[in-house]
Amino acid sequence: MAMSCSQALWAIVLIAMCSNIGNGNKLQDNGNNIDIRKAVNTTDKLWLLWQTYRNGFDVCTKDICIKVNETCIYNMMINITKEEYYFNQTITWTERDDTTNYKGTFKDGIEPPKSMEVYEITDDPSDGSVSDDGQHQTWTLSYLDPDDYRCMVFAIGELDNEVQEVLGTCDMYIRGTPRKSDPPSGCEEFFRQRCNVTAIYKPYTDDCIKAKDSAVPIGGGNQLPQ
Repeated sequence: MAMSCSQALWAIVLIAMCSNIGNGNKLQDNGNNIDIRKAVNTTDKLWLLWQTYRNGFDVCTKDICIKVNETCIYNMMINITKEEYYFNQTITWTERDDTTNYKGTFKDGIEPPKSMEVYEITDDPSDGSVSDDGQHQTWTLSYLDPDDYRCMVFAIGELDNEVQEVLGTCDMYIRGTPRKSDPPSGCEEFFRQRCNVTAIYKPYTDDCIKAKDSAVPIGGGNQLPQ
């Protein structure tokens, strides 16, 4: 059977996202026929522990700009089916929490699915309408802890109607409250060896679970340059 346009597009995305930009190595999964639904199907928080890029944005007034850090980032499942995954993501910036709703669709043509196309949706998750100016990404599950699914690594790609650019970026999530010993050795080894790591950014600190509006972490955290 001939491959449809949408299937061809997803094939390009998955091939491209497995390239480790910068040194030519492959971002390979951990060798299992891993199912992304097993990773995200949980009522526990998924805490963003490590990533290969900084989170933050500029706030400018006239000629003055300040850099705002985004920290203490976690996802919470709203609903999941065989085809769709609804969740919200909460981040902390300037000592306040901000929550955004997302919809993920498992449409890569692989069984079981290893990736999802993620859209920002309207304020009402039951509506499911896609936000015109929100994020549009692919999340490909590249590693899942084979024992308890606690640690997972996603390759993140940006989409905007067409494949615009593969960023070679990774996010590492921990299911439930992170431990002082985290990440687990297998998850850490995969992240360091298979992701495009020039630096590791850590938006999570112990302060994230001590208060709802936790403090911005200091040295060694997800700090943007001044």
